[in-house]
This record gives sequence, C-alpha cells and structure tokens, in this order.
Amino acid sequence: MNLNTPKNPVRGTWLIRASISTITTLVAGLVVIFVVHPDRWLIERVVFEGAERARIAELRHLSDLRNGTLVWAVEPLAIATAVERHPWVRSAAVRVIWPDTVHIQVEEHRVAALLHEHDRLLYIGHDGAAFLVAQPADLDYPHVTGIGRELGAKHPQLGNLAVQNALHLIDRLDREDLVAREDLSEIAFSPSLGFTVHTSGARIVFGHGDLQRQLDRLSALVAEGLDLRRRAYIDLAPETVAIVRPLEIPAGG
Repeated sequence: MNLNTPKNPVRGTWLIRASISTITTLVAGLVVIFVVHPDRWLIERVVFEGAERARIAELRHLSDLRNGTLVWAVEPLAIATAVERHPWVRSAAVRVIWPDTVHIQVEEHRVAALLHEHDRLLYIGHDGAAFLVAQPADLDYPHVTGIGRELGAKHPQLGNLAVQNALHLIDRLDREDLVAREDLSEIAFSPSLGFTVHTSGARIVFGHGDLQRQLDRLSALVAEGLDLRRRAYIDLAPETVAIVRPLEIPAGG
C-alpha cells in the first residue's frame, strides 16, 4: 500500500476558492449592514459602575464619549486615563460591549483621615496620598495634625512616613478593639515626641520606635481594667513602663 498518494490538486483548489467565496460573502454582508443599518455600529450607551462620590455627569464629560461614536473608534485606555483625572477616581477600567455599549468600572478613593496642612484640610486615602481638599459638610474622620508643608519640605520622607504610621495606628487601634475609628478625633505628630492619639476621653502617647510593642502594652493595660473612655493621659513611649495619670482639664473646659 502506497502511503504517499499524491493529493488531489483539484480538490485543494476547490477548497481555497470556497474559503475565499465565504470570506467575501461575510465581508460583503458586513458592508451591507454598515450601509443599510449604520446605527448598529454606533455607541448608544455609556454605563458607569462604582461611582458614588463622583457624579456620572462629570465622569461622562471627562470620558468625552458621545452617543453616535463608531464602535471601533473607542479607545479604552485613553478613556480610562481621562476618567481617572476626576479627583475621587482612584482607577478606571473600560471595555466595549458589542454592539453599542461602553462599560466603565470606577474605583473611588476611600477617605482614611483628614490631613491638616496649614489652612487646608485634605482627604487622604488608605495609601497615605492626599487627593482632594475636604468639603466642610464632610469632616467626620480622624484628623492628622503636625504634618504640614514645612515638615514635608525639610524632610519629605519623614512626612510621608509619619502619615503612613498615623494611618497604621488608626487601623490597628480599631482592629484590636482599643479605640474605634469613629471615637478617634485626632492623631497629632511631633518630630520629637511621636504620636498623640486624642479620643473622647484619653490622650495616648506613642513614641518613635516599635509601635507594635506599644500597642501590645496598651492592650495589656486595657485587659487589666484601664478604661480608655475615661479622661486619662497614657504615655507608652518609655521602654519598660507605661505612665498613666488623670488627664488635667483646662480651666474653663
């Protein structure tokens, strides 16, 4: 039996012609659809998801994507970059849903605290970056003080590290059920002393160095009966002891 039987050239030519004919028919059909029904190739809907703080009208304006745009003229990366210019938008992802929809998924910044910078209050996200001047009607967050432009200008790395450590303290105090985020009014930074946490009752001082050791010491004090809702001054900075004393009330306060 001869396994090297020559292929039928007539059959091969027929298959090629049939393929070309099929492709030509499809292309012609698409052209007809485009000519007869051009509306099937146009963007008619732009859908935003994940936007709460950012207004849809503002995002739509930034996207610069008008109804009637040709579907193949949509540039997802350029649109995402444009939408991300909105101060509340942390990131955006764009995809085209054939035949007539553009879907834009938005991830917004989440406010972790307010940063005092001279005469301004700035929202800072959980990544430590300031992204927007705070609105007067929306200030119910922990306030981070003592980290202004002067500190940032003289010691840029120290300022960034201080913000990160302040957010870390806010998070750990809340997670370890020591001070709930909503009960923490201020966390003040001092280059010489460290951090002072202000609650409705207590003032808690965390020195520079091992913050986790100081958090563990505070947890032990609370386990022994220390009530952080009462007015008390608690200094956790010393290496071997914690100093706890009544918090003095200013005259007239």
